[in-house]
Amino acid sequence: MSKFDAHLRGRLRRLGARDLTSAAVGPDEGVDPARSERIEIIVRFTGDLSDLVDVGFLSMTVAEPGRERFHIVPGSIPVDRLDDLAGVEHVVSISDPEPYRPLLDFSIPEIRADLLHSGSPTRKGQGVVIGIIDSGIDWRHRDFVGFDDRTSRITALWDQLLKPEAGETAGPGGVGVTYDQHALDQAVQGVVPVNSLDRGTVRDTEDEHSKGHGTHVAGIAAGDGSSAGCCHGPDTYVGVAPRASLVMVRSDLGQARVIAGIDFILAQAAGRPVVINMSFGNTLGPHDGTGDMEEHINSVVLAQPGRAVVVAAGNSGDVKTQPCHVAATVAGNDSVDVAFTTVDGIRGRAFVDVWYARAGQLTVSLTCPDGTVIGPATHGNDVGPSPANPGAAAASQAMVTLTSAINDVLGRDNQHLVRIGKPTKGSVPAGSWKLTLANPTGTPVAFHAWTSPFEFVNFLPPVEPPDAKIRGSADSTVGSPGTAAQAITVANHASRTGCCDLWPSTDIEPSSSRGPLVRDAAANPKPNIAAPGLLITAANADAANLPGKCCDCCPDACCTLYVDKTGTSMAAPHVTGAIALMLEEKHDLTRAQILKFLSDSARAAPAPADPNTWGAGKLDVKGAVDAIRAAGGGGGGGGGGGGGPAPVLPAYAGPPPAGAHRRSPIPGGFLELRGQLAALPDGERLAAVASRHFSEVRRLINTNRRVAAMWHRARGPALLHRLFAAETHRCCIAVGSAERRYFERFVGQLELYGSPRLRAAIALDGPALFAVLLGAPAMSS
Repeated sequence: MSKFDAHLRGRLRRLGARDLTSAAVGPDEGVDPARSERIEIIVRFTGDLSDLVDVGFLSMTVAEPGRERFHIVPGSIPVDRLDDLAGVEHVVSISDPEPYRPLLDFSIPEIRADLLHSGSPTRKGQGVVIGIIDSGIDWRHRDFVGFDDRTSRITALWDQLLKPEAGETAGPGGVGVTYDQHALDQAVQGVVPVNSLDRGTVRDTEDEHSKGHGTHVAGIAAGDGSSAGCCHGPDTYVGVAPRASLVMVRSDLGQARVIAGIDFILAQAAGRPVVINMSFGNTLGPHDGTGDMEEHINSVVLAQPGRAVVVAAGNSGDVKTQPCHVAATVAGNDSVDVAFTTVDGIRGRAFVDVWYARAGQLTVSLTCPDGTVIGPATHGNDVGPSPANPGAAAASQAMVTLTSAINDVLGRDNQHLVRIGKPTKGSVPAGSWKLTLANPTGTPVAFHAWTSPFEFVNFLPPVEPPDAKIRGSADSTVGSPGTAAQAITVANHASRTGCCDLWPSTDIEPSSSRGPLVRDAAANPKPNIAAPGLLITAANADAANLPGKCCDCCPDACCTLYVDKTGTSMAAPHVTGAIALMLEEKHDLTRAQILKFLSDSARAAPAPADPNTWGAGKLDVKGAVDAIRAAGGGGGGGGGGGGGPAPVLPAYAGPPPAGAHRRSPIPGGFLELRGQLAALPDGERLAAVASRHFSEVRRLINTNRRVAAMWHRARGPALLHRLFAAETHRCCIAVGSAERRYFERFVGQLELYGSPRLRAAIALDGPALFAVLLGAPAMSS
């Protein structure tokens, strides 16, 4: 029985570092063939860490002692010492899992956090640490700067992707760079040039490829909303816990580094209540909560007061457009075909991960788009690497590896992992593939399979009426680390997204991943709760956030300070911030207590409210905090009433300005507009159309220069200002012939760049809507 997991064994076959096969090693991406090259791994063991160190293992974590049957430690080791590591008797497993992938103005009232911000006593997360592991953070953003403009609300930052420069502090295990409160305060004050490499400088920690994911997540959980723009005042886009302290880990989301990041955050919390947000995941693995990451989360949270880990459920639930999961049974002495497709231009690797009953046997073979057949790989045996397109030039060949893991020491099901590597030149071949699973025994064998990346590798979608083919299922799509028993896993539901969104959907978002887990689902139900995740407006990472760099052309989210994003990645930090408010109320809540208060107070989901889709229902943090008070918790702010000892608080610059975090009612102009539309024939439907497409139009204005130019020339911002004025008694605005022409051009740009639904709505209902808005006869589109 090998101690190496299927990913690591496949990697070693491609490296040729072990004499596992005589097959030629093909080209692969990002692999250094040098046997002395260090690779990052995760080790489970039961004895002394020094035994691992003696064979060349370097830990990258400040891990606490394990509370489960295994210690789980991330680190690195030279490739040629892996056999020595496996030879340590008490080493149980060594894994090289795939990295994870990154998966407010109206959502805050939706979860009723605004009532806690303005209540008595207020609850804004004071004294609680929110830890975020993600793509980074734009630490310059005012949402993360104290009210004195001289202190950072980020008390510690570990950038795992930087290499230490002179004067900088290396991170745990020599990985990356760490910055403490003093260094971050200096950077905020501009003591040194922000982008230089001088001593004391905090370098930019959001790269252009991350699209500001970590900054946005941090803004939802803890942004203070202090930035104002040309179309909104300060305190508009306030996060859930705007007074919480932040500890950030910028990561490439390799699982070893994420485990180390968890331990770093816990160490920085130094006994204070802490909640960690993980808005990432993947669709690979057993989907039963037994992975290294899941077990580590369980270890650091189980029965530990004042700690919680919140995880996004994932965005792989839309079985109609991106089916990534199938489940079926192979009859005895029979075989089944599982078809899947790959799109053109996949930038990385592609996977199909098959898990089948532990007592059964399956043989797998792969038919490639050009008809090449790879395999079969029998039960417990590996094949490859072999080219999927042998007729292509060597540099354009995609190498396929089939690896099998059986009789796992952790009691998991058996596995066949299909990995299609990215060629040196070009991408994974696009087209139709076929996975053939054969059962050589007389006993039926049930199996599940998942694809990755699910956006680009898809099984067949369901059809009506059903046919005999194996097709996608939305069930069991909650992935790692959301399957951890001690994580609080969050689904994504729709909610109001803008002032014009007066008839919002409140249903689950189709992409939100579903349960149940494939094993022990009753004991570990997922997801646990749902929160808003559709078009959430929160902090945006951008160089324009620097003082004096504000642009003057953005019509809505001025200075690019805030941006809309969608997904369970946005739903999870709503729950993270909510738990921070709960821990402020009572510092020593356990995970079990937190989940009970969240579940008992959750608002009912629309029928049919399937718990495998919704968990307990919709997040209501006001209800949760009220339940804590009713149970006699309370006393968080002053340390009395059962709240535990008052936490040690970081230095803070003082209270926010008077009137901070006020909420505005629906603007009077929009109410007037709704009344005028309702008075028209078919007016209710027209109003719903305007509400439905408002967010897409706003997004096009904010992201497309041509759309924005026509919007400004048509005096669009003036129209919005008029509509936002509460004293307005008519919703139309008089415009001249030039502005009207530009407005028609603006509509033309919307038709050019908008979605098919938006184009259809403009063609059908645009003239009537524009007549009401512009106070003129219906324009032609």
